[in-house]
Amino acid sequence: MTREEIKARVLQCVDEVSPDGSTSYGLSHPIDRFLDEAAGQVLRLAPVHALGDAVADFSSSPVMPMDDGSGVVELPDGFLRLKAFRMKGWKRPVTVAYSVGSPVYMRQFNECARGGCAKPVVVIDGDTLCYFSLPEGAAHEIDTAEAVVDIPVGERFPERLVSPLAWLTACKVLTVMNENEAASDARAMYQEQMNLL
Repeated sequence: MTREEIKARVLQCVDEVSPDGSTSYGLSHPIDRFLDEAAGQVLRLAPVHALGDAVADFSSSPVMPMDDGSGVVELPDGFLRLKAFRMKGWKRPVTVAYSVGSPVYMRQFNECARGGCAKPVVVIDGDTLCYFSLPEGAAHEIDTAEAVVDIPVGERFPERLVSPLAWLTACKVLTVMNENEAASDARAMYQEQMNLL
C-alpha cells in the first residue's frame, strides 16, 4: 500500500468518528508528520509476528568483546526495539533489552549478580547493544541478532499494521484539532485493531 493510500485511510478514519463526518480536519492539517510519528509508535508496540519488513538482522555487526566476558555490538540504523539477541554459548536468546538507567544495568558491574550464559542480559546504550556475558576465554560470536527498525510508511510498511496506523494517526490529528471525543473514539479503534493482531 502506498503512502498516499495510507493517508486516504487516515482521512476515512477521521470521517468515521468526526462529529460532522467531513475530511476537513485531515485536509487542513498536515497528516504526514503525524503519520511518521504514529508509525514509530505502532512498530514499537506491535507483536513481532506482524512486523514483516520492519525486522532487520544485524548478526553480521562487528563484536567488540571486553576482558570481563561482556561486549558491545552496534545496532542497525533506525533501531526501535530488540526482537531477539543471542551469543553462541548462551542457553537462550534475550528478547527484552534494558536501558542504561535501569537497576538491572547497574547489577552488571557486580560479577556475582551479572548476566551469564543461563540468564544473559542486554542493555541498549545509545546506538549500541551491551551484552552480559560469556565465560572467560569463550569466543564472542553472534548466534542471533534481530531488531525492529523504523521503516518509511509506504510500500514496505507491514500490511497488517496499516489499520492500527490509520486509526492512531487519526487520533493524533483529531487531538490537535481539539476534537477530544472523536480522538477518544479513534484511540479506542486503534486499541481494538492492535488487540486483533
